[in-house]
Amino acid sequence: MDYLESEIILRVMVERIRDDKIFRRWIPYQSSISFEEFKAKIIADNPSVGSIKSVDEIMVDVKEILNKVQGG
Repeated sequence: MDYLESEIILRVMVERIRDDKIFRRWIPYQSSISFEEFKAKIIADNPSVGSIKSVDEIMVDVKEILNKVQGG
């Protein structure tokens, strides 16, 4: 298995895990909204759900959040 095949498999696995988590959040709302609509809304409202950030990018975001919370 080469690198590209491994990456594709990992992306599919991550998407399945993400979809499972979204599905669990959708269960209480299933009478009012379809799963596909709910999933699209979750992903649109929270861009980080579908993105893959590097560790450095995440740490910069964490630092900014901590600075805001701590007033620095």
